[in-house]
Amino acid sequence: MMCGARLNRAGLCMILAALATGFPASAAAQESGGRGSGGAIPSNTPETKTVSALSAQGLDVSIVGARMYSENPDEIAALMTRRDQQGQAEVLRVFLDTFHDRRTAYAFVVTAAGVRVDWYHAQDNEFRRDGTFNPVWLARTNIDSEGWTAEMKIPFSQLRFNDVDQQTWGLNVERWIPAKNEDIFWTYVPRDETGWSSHFGTLTGVQGIKPSRRMELLPYVASDTRFTSSSLVDPADPFNGTSQVKQRIGADLKMGLGPNLTLDATINPDFGQINFDRAVVNLSGFETFFGEQRPFFTEGNQIFRGNGRGGPGYFFSRRIGDSPHGSTSGDFSDRPAAATILGAAKVTGRLESGLSVGVLGALTSRETAETFSLSSGEFGREDVEPSAGWGVVRLQQEFGPSASTVGLTLTGVRRGISEGDDVPVQWRDV
Repeated sequence: MMCGARLNRAGLCMILAALATGFPASAAAQESGGRGSGGAIPSNTPETKTVSALSAQGLDVSIVGARMYSENPDEIAALMTRRDQQGQAEVLRVFLDTFHDRRTAYAFVVTAAGVRVDWYHAQDNEFRRDGTFNPVWLARTNIDSEGWTAEMKIPFSQLRFNDVDQQTWGLNVERWIPAKNEDIFWTYVPRDETGWSSHFGTLTGVQGIKPSRRMELLPYVASDTRFTSSSLVDPADPFNGTSQVKQRIGADLKMGLGPNLTLDATINPDFGQINFDRAVVNLSGFETFFGEQRPFFTEGNQIFRGNGRGGPGYFFSRRIGDSPHGSTSGDFSDRPAAATILGAAKVTGRLESGLSVGVLGALTSRETAETFSLSSGEFGREDVEPSAGWGVVRLQQEFGPSASTVGLTLTGVRRGISEGDDVPVQWRDV
């Protein structure tokens, strides 16, 4: 199935994303000045490059091929960057609204240098992007005398969609040319109107595919060693030496629960590769809230944020596995840096009825610190954090022609403190 004759120099011819019955060619909208400049496009806009694309559907994957024409191939911006960082390279973007709810969308992006970028639109907003969406897919590019070509291989197992015979998806395709600060869309999204996925075109003819069960298991074994100069170690401190070695073991699980829900579970999660928090000097009487960086809590967390990033913060995941709050006696002590997360699980997704669901539960262990007194020469052990169970439930229902939403958030924490326990007051206040 070929695209046929090229359209005008501002045209875009698409046969895309697993089509068996063909996709109607349509002239693309062209924007000069970039998405943020605003204003109407003049009728005498200079002619620009052309884009042609072709796609084929397999049993498990969709293969998308595209050619981006250029009058000056030597000027194509093809900067090599890290994964998920497109920089100022020329890109091809494919957007799929697989539930056809005109609210959410998956984005698959490839630069002229072959760098893959992906994200998820949890809301009908172009700039609300969830970068924690990291599917497994392939892309290849090549620059030649006519411009550059791109090929994407997107497994259906990386997408969520309804379990129906005939799929109807939302679709849009975009080419960005940084040298001209110009966007070319298959379906034009006006800059002076709100919405993003709600402006997509309609993709039909996708059939014979079934949602995958999707199961990924990632066990790990890790260790770390810390070396300290002898001049910085107190000779009387029995807990701190010039070297310390620690080991840990755990596993992560991701599994699909039907076509619409995903289960994420972890046992003793490994957070050794996350970034450090920036130093903050807080001179106010209010607590400093650091952003969440642990992958288990950031992936798919848009459902727990309520109405976008500006919504109310009823749930603060950094309290799970926080530093122990209890104090210790003695001259020296060996206390854990954070409460151990024994296990955690969450279920997220969106049902066909328009109900978005997010359920999260976690269990942290009781933490103790070993102490030493110089006067008595005795060792002791004191509790610094009780065991605790954490839970949050978020439900958000979409209704009406304007896709209005109403949501409900329930949170709870249960600490292992019995009546009469002599515990630090900090345990009861956090």
